[in-house]
Amino acid sequence: MGEVLNNRYQSTTKIDYGVASTVWLTRDLRYASSASQYVVLKIHTHGSERDHELNVYEHINLIQTDHPGKTYIRKLLGHFYTKGPHGRHSCLVHHSG
Repeated sequence: MGEVLNNRYQSTTKIDYGVASTVWLTRDLRYASSASQYVVLKIHTHGSERDHELNVYEHINLIQTDHPGKTYIRKLLGHFYTKGPHGRHSCLVHHSG
């Protein structure tokens, strides 16, 4: 709790976890005074980087459509890699709402 990742995202609480990742609610310190100050980080466990998941999100973000279902697809805000005590971890940044 309270750890800052990528010099920007401060962990507040663990939302979920699984075999290949943990999901954290974090404060985006760049927007600490606005309503969009919270984001969700999906942090993959060491050795389970999911580049195919990143590729899918990047492809979805490129699609221009007015289909009403688009609002139900989680958007990728960004990604980064962080080093932990057990190696490198990929991190996906999503909206919290």
